[in-house]
Amino acid sequence: MPGQGGKADPVAHFDGSAEAYLTTADQEAPAEEASVVDTLASFSVSAWVKPAALDRDMAVVSQDGANEAGFVLGYDAASHSWTFTTPDGDEVVTSRYAAKVPVGESAVGTWAHLTGVFDAKAAGGPQLRLYVDDGDPATATGTAETARSTSWEAKGAFQIGRAKAAGDYGSGFTGDLSHIRVYNRPVATDEIVEFQTVKPARKAYWPFESFGTGTVPNIEGTGVSLGLTGGTPYLRADVRDPAALSGNGHLELDGTDDWASTDAPVVGGDKSFTLSARVRLTSATSTASQTVLSLPGQNADRLAVRYDGKTQRWQLAITESDSATAKATEVVDHDALPSAEGSGSHLTVVYDAVAGQIFSTPTAVTP
Repeated sequence: MPGQGGKADPVAHFDGSAEAYLTTADQEAPAEEASVVDTLASFSVSAWVKPAALDRDMAVVSQDGANEAGFVLGYDAASHSWTFTTPDGDEVVTSRYAAKVPVGESAVGTWAHLTGVFDAKAAGGPQLRLYVDDGDPATATGTAETARSTSWEAKGAFQIGRAKAAGDYGSGFTGDLSHIRVYNRPVATDEIVEFQTVKPARKAYWPFESFGTGTVPNIEGTGVSLGLTGGTPYLRADVRDPAALSGNGHLELDGTDDWASTDAPVVGGDKSFTLSARVRLTSATSTASQTVLSLPGQNADRLAVRYDGKTQRWQLAITESDSATAKATEVVDHDALPSAEGSGSHLTVVYDAVAGQIFSTPTAVTP
């Protein structure tokens, strides 16, 4: 199943049943050989989680003791919180130390990143810490910590999607889990930020190396090809700069009746995306405005990246709604000058759906 980054990030799906789990246990090997971390020493665990429901306790990851899990990273229904917990012993009845972060209102069906850290040598004594980033503006990032006064060694198997309590397994996870990491040390906050980076899924790439019957194929293989319109919009040329416009082909447009377009959307406006292109103008002092990239709706462009003839600068135009009379916000880049030489300029547009921000980065390239 696709994860946070689409097909590039496959995930494991759990239905909450007793059979839905992953484990390092091997029936032919001693139980202690299946343990992943030393629960007496410092360690860290992290995971991307997308719960399908939040109506009961759920375990993301844990490690077995004889009767209790040595730790559990998961969800506590009573407090409606993400939790990182450890018991004070391996007895059937025990008390627990818990670091908790409240769950955001939009948690069901959305991705959150959890990191649990046990720092055995923290100043002031052993400590549990929990870091949560759930993308909810109200609880975008949460951190909790608590002291852990006692410790014991859980030597059993590492579990994904369930945890042991009072000698039996339970707290089955319902939803999707991805990118589970385990470290034998406390991880730093900058590392956690890196863990939260989602690998992008490239939807389309048109290198303009070859085409047939008026189309340029998408080498990602999704079938979204570019259709060419106009007299001779595609020319092959000897491009000598290996850093950009590489290969033997590029798209050349006359500015009158030439363009390239897809017959279906490649990205939408409701999820994060990145668009990029290498662009070289015929003239960097032209007074005619020229569109490089656009995402059209029924009545207006969602956005457009263009050369603005009035300012002779790169411009990003964003329309607030799909209406012919909708307000458009225009942002002009005054730092990077458009180029008609060498390998031109590299233009990139990034939309961050979580932050609700969109920006463009024209990068001038020295010929």
